[in-house]
Amino acid sequence: CCAAPGRAQRLAPDPVSIEGTGVTLRLPEGSAAQTSSFGNTGSARVALPDRLGEIDIQSRRTADTTLDAAAITASILRQLTTAGGRVLARPASLTIAGQPAQRFYIRTATERPDVIGYTVLVPEPGRVLTFELVTPVPRFEAARELYEASLATAVLRDSEAVATRRAAAVRAGERFLESLTPEDYRQAINAYTERWERLYLPSDSGTETERGYRRIRAWGGAKGELQPDKPEANYNADDATRGWLLRVDARLLDDGYIVDTEAIYFLSPDRDTEAWTVRMAIKRDGATSRWTEIGARSGRSITVQTEDPAGGTRIARPTIDGAAYLSTLETYLLPPLLASLGAPTDYAFISYQTQSGQARLRTDTLAPANQGWTLTTTLSDNDAAQVARLDQRGTPRRTTLPNASVWEPTEFDQLLRLWRTKGLPLD
Repeated sequence: CCAAPGRAQRLAPDPVSIEGTGVTLRLPEGSAAQTSSFGNTGSARVALPDRLGEIDIQSRRTADTTLDAAAITASILRQLTTAGGRVLARPASLTIAGQPAQRFYIRTATERPDVIGYTVLVPEPGRVLTFELVTPVPRFEAARELYEASLATAVLRDSEAVATRRAAAVRAGERFLESLTPEDYRQAINAYTERWERLYLPSDSGTETERGYRRIRAWGGAKGELQPDKPEANYNADDATRGWLLRVDARLLDDGYIVDTEAIYFLSPDRDTEAWTVRMAIKRDGATSRWTEIGARSGRSITVQTEDPAGGTRIARPTIDGAAYLSTLETYLLPPLLASLGAPTDYAFISYQTQSGQARLRTDTLAPANQGWTLTTTLSDNDAAQVARLDQRGTPRRTTLPNASVWEPTEFDQLLRLWRTKGLPLD
């Protein structure tokens, strides 16, 4: 029932920043975190490894700026003990991230009881941070070690400064999207009529390792083109809806795997409706597994259905918080759209991200550069930035990813010749 000695030291090497909370900490190895933020509030739910339970991290504001950690903790304890909970432990004094904190553990009075652990901080008047552990009784000691070890690594940032910068970036993103015209979209679409890009890893020796390639095509058309095999004669009224489409066909090489992706995105001219399909084939040693994602959005309501290689189907409805929403199609068009505006600053948008399966806040910083622009993109607080060098029209000339791989434009004939010369798979 208990952890092996030393489990408390099994923390991931890289700290994680919890969006909207001002907290950075190292999570237990093997845990999975889902974060969300809105304005100057944020939360994260961390699923601990080995079915040890969950840690729920919350940052919120209270109108009563006189409350301290002791008063808040006493209120929580009253609620839980009134419901029959039994206090297991309550340290007399505690410091987290240089701040006085309160902590307790209580066993719930239910048919299948859990242990709940609470750690409460008030880093500034009116701002409350809570770290709630929920774990089955038999796993309490193991979970407690990981919980306390993780919280001991917590670092607090200036939440007000972070929130102020983020709010300004969100306002800039909203104004940017409101300023766009149909002509802006037509020009951006024309920049992606057909574009081939090569992905490779540079090295100091000059040797380049091929990581993949992709073809991007954009056009104006009908929503029914999301299903390329469906004849136009069979379109219904919804299929006939006109708008913008963008298609990405890609091949990536990843540690012996060949990953082929076909993704098609649709956006209505009023930006209120989008839909997409992503199909992925993962190949290795003659075997192929398949993964599919089908998404649709109407206004701020998103539904995403995924089918994994094991045949499981999952339906998710990610939350779009109150910030400028950027469709997936627009994430590809963003460089020329921003360059056409010509206003260097920080922009923030909410966008659905297939990699995480969430709608998350991303930031894009446009800055002037020699004969063009740089666009620095961070997909979440927990991700390193990618940096794109753009020409004056906003066409990407070189994009460096967080893992040091580089996307660069190329021509199909050059790409084909390169892969044949290197003996790379083209089937």
